[in-house]
Amino acid sequence: MTAPHHRRRPTAALVTLGLALAGLLPVAAATPADAAPVSAASTRVAATQAARPVVTVVPGDRRLALSWSRVSGAKRYTVEWSTSKKFTTKTTKRATTSSRTRTLTKLKLRTDYWVRVRAVTSTDTVTSKAVKTRVDTRAVGRVPITVKPAGTHKVRVSWGRLPRGTSISLNASWHYSHLTTKGKHFTVTGIRPTETSRVVTVPSSFRKYVGSSTGNPLYIQATYRNGPKKSTSRFGYSRTGSSPTGAQGADPLRVATYNIGSIAATKNTSRTWEKRRSAVVNAIKRADADVIAVQEATTAKEADTNTRQIEGLVSKLGGDYRLAYSASSIGNVDGWATKGAHLIVRKDRVKVLSSGLTSINGIVSQEHRLDKNRFFAWAHVEDRATKQRTWVASLHLENDKLGSATQRRAAALAIDDLITRKRGSASEPIILMGDLNSDVVRHPSGPTTALVERGYVDTLSGPRATGSRWSTSNNQNGAKDGGYPDKPFHYAYAPTRIDYVFVKDAAGVRQHTNQVILTGGKFDARYRGSDHNLQHADIVLG
Repeated sequence: MTAPHHRRRPTAALVTLGLALAGLLPVAAATPADAAPVSAASTRVAATQAARPVVTVVPGDRRLALSWSRVSGAKRYTVEWSTSKKFTTKTTKRATTSSRTRTLTKLKLRTDYWVRVRAVTSTDTVTSKAVKTRVDTRAVGRVPITVKPAGTHKVRVSWGRLPRGTSISLNASWHYSHLTTKGKHFTVTGIRPTETSRVVTVPSSFRKYVGSSTGNPLYIQATYRNGPKKSTSRFGYSRTGSSPTGAQGADPLRVATYNIGSIAATKNTSRTWEKRRSAVVNAIKRADADVIAVQEATTAKEADTNTRQIEGLVSKLGGDYRLAYSASSIGNVDGWATKGAHLIVRKDRVKVLSSGLTSINGIVSQEHRLDKNRFFAWAHVEDRATKQRTWVASLHLENDKLGSATQRRAAALAIDDLITRKRGSASEPIILMGDLNSDVVRHPSGPTTALVERGYVDTLSGPRATGSRWSTSNNQNGAKDGGYPDKPFHYAYAPTRIDYVFVKDAAGVRQHTNQVILTGGKFDARYRGSDHNLQHADIVLG
């Protein structure tokens, strides 16, 4: 259907012109006014007046802190303060400045002051509304703060407008218990009481603890001063913003680490390995990882199959998975400290180029050797989809009862040294995964810090993190529940982590997941095979 044609009613001038052209009316000669161009019409546009400044005043101990909004085109501002609402000459003082802040000092107690600001532009002068106030000597009180990521090595700390005060400072550390401990925190000073937020950049000396290469939160506490009186806020905390990543690159490789709990660990409990095994398999399949690092997957034999635990696990995972090396190459070691750290790969996604099990005692110095040896698994693999190559390792470091943080640090660095030598001049990424039995709070100089110093990135520091509100293990009340509580332990602040994925020389991290499967707020028994939670991460190799 043709759209209806809407005609525009002709004006009188058009009708007249039409008749003249048709010879029915004479054509009148143009007058000077008719010939004048439209642009010559006398039209005046009033000049736009600049918006006047908006002044913020925070009263303090015998002083007032001022700040005001920017006025476009203003090169200088005149601050006026007076004990008279009318700003009479005798009661008024003035100061000119090019900045937008000012502190008025030596003011009288119990006296009303009026404050205003004039902005001078090249064409105009605009004046703010007058603000009435008086100095205030009371303490500020506990104004709360919030902390959020704000970029690489940065957080933004925000708080409400102070009711009074003379200065603000921020103390920051990798744990709230260190916020006043010399050498374990840093301080940001010079914050005016009129400010309501500040971006805090972690100093280079602290970035191995709480920088953007770690998944550790930065704890912040604000101190509000009003003259000699001091108030502090409650703690706030947040991870810093993540480093720029190659998350838009090729398909990532998904890796996972999972301490599955040895046969011996639950042998005399109601949660034997044979009862937990199907839940461990379900958790691994749900993670859908291409490379899986497992710990405590020992060479002890399953009661129902007479098969070694690691081999039984791989068998139950099905034909899509295989060990990174032959089962016959694993062998055995004396004592309970069996070879429990292993690597499993998805056959259709990952090609194993070389692999092996290596003694930690064999690569550390004599002083850092353990009484009972541990082995770690390593492999050089190729992503069949992208043809990119990487080195992966599964490690389980001793806990505080069996060794020290110094020994764990030495072991982590020795493993990095070994794999770095193996890869030679290639720039292929290295991914270290496992139960490190360490965290930055209890072990600030331990293996996690050592790896960050070596250039590794904790994948929890990536742009997306799921499940980070929970710990990676559930042994907080292990004496009562054996590490198998009904619900995840709720921390007042950030949770403790001992299971990690670290990566070096990759393009970036896309996501990290602490896989906690809940039903009705309780652990889902179908996926709860261990006292640890599986961790998985998507890594863009190059």
